[in-house]
Amino acid sequence: AIYLTFTPLGDRGLIINLNCDDTTARSSVTGMVADKIRDLKVKGVTDIVSAFSKLAIHYDSIQWMPSS
Repeated sequence: AIYLTFTPLGDRGLIINLNCDDTTARSSVTGMVADKIRDLKVKGVTDIVSAFSKLAIHYDSIQWMPSS
């Protein structure tokens, strides 16, 4: 199983901490999750950085706001 926790990184980022039952695969799982997020091509995401069991998602918050 994979467990995710989310922590804000200021007003333009998010840290995702990934924990999985298989600690030897943790880094691989983090890379796979990063690839899946990249594949989604979420509007406003400017960078995705993976490191061991963490992902940093950087985004432009203005692009996420709905237009009126």
